[in-house]
Amino acid sequence: MALTAQQLWQAEKIDTKVQKLLRAGKDGNTILTAMVGDMPKFKNLMDSVPQSDMDTLTRKFIGFYRFAKILETLVGDIQAGRLR
Repeated sequence: MALTAQQLWQAEKIDTKVQKLLRAGKDGNTILTAMVGDMPKFKNLMDSVPQSDMDTLTRKFIGFYRFAKILETLVGDIQAGRLR
């Protein structure tokens, strides 16, 4: 399935914001806090595109990939009981 222009735009907006934070030297916790308002966009992408397209987005947009990894780590920490 081809990604729509809207899906690419959402991923690019997330990517741009995360890359700006990374260039400013921000850590994962700070990025997570700064990106709270963008989580619905990310969730929308997760719900609306196949995994293969999510893989494409993470390869194309390094900031998008980093945000996905931050969220993945957060979920793992919650599941392991390290966060409540």
